[in-house]
Amino acid sequence: PVASDPMMFAAYLAGQLKKVHFGFSVTSVPLHSPVRFAERVNILDQLTEGRLLVGVGSGTTPEEMIGFGVNYKEASAIAEANLAIAEKLWAKQI
Repeated sequence: PVASDPMMFAAYLAGQLKKVHFGFSVTSVPLHSPVRFAERVNILDQLTEGRLLVGVGSGTTPEEMIGFGVNYKEASAIAEANLAIAEKLWAKQI
C-alpha cells in the first residue's frame, strides 16, 4: 500500500506540496532504530521546511509488535529508551 512507509511517502510529497503541513498521528518508536528514527525525522523536517509534526507512541497491539519481532511486554520501555537516545542526538549529546 501507498502508506506502508509513511515517512517515505511524506518525503515524496514534500517536494510537490510546498504549503502542506505533514504529520504522523503515532509513530511506533519500538519498531525503529533510534538513530535511524532521528535521521529520518531530521530529513523530513528539512524537506518540509519545518512543516512536520510527529506523534510518538509505544505501539498499538501485541500482534503489531510480534510481527516486527518486538516483545510487546517491553514495548513501552523500548520506546522510552529509543526516544531518550533520539533526544540526545537532537541535542547533539553523546
